Amino acid sequence: MRSLFIQTSLFFFFLSVLPSAQASEYQILISKKNHELIVEKAGEVVKKYHIASGKGGKGTKRRQGDSKTPQG
Repeated sequence: MRSLFIQTSLFFFFLSVLPSAQASEYQILISKKNHELIVEKAGEVVKKYHIASGKGGKGTKRRQGDSKTPQG
């Protein structure tokens, strides 16, 4: 749950620091497999961050408490 909070906080942080007129030029990509958050501008990588995800291992989140990180 804490890692999901951190990922969500980072997402909203990036949205708040990007100028609204240019926000469409940026993309935020999250790779659960590589544990990375990647910020791209016009198709070029601006910054990469290491992120944490649930300790439930591979697979789709099925129920509350399974320690998996949901997608979406």
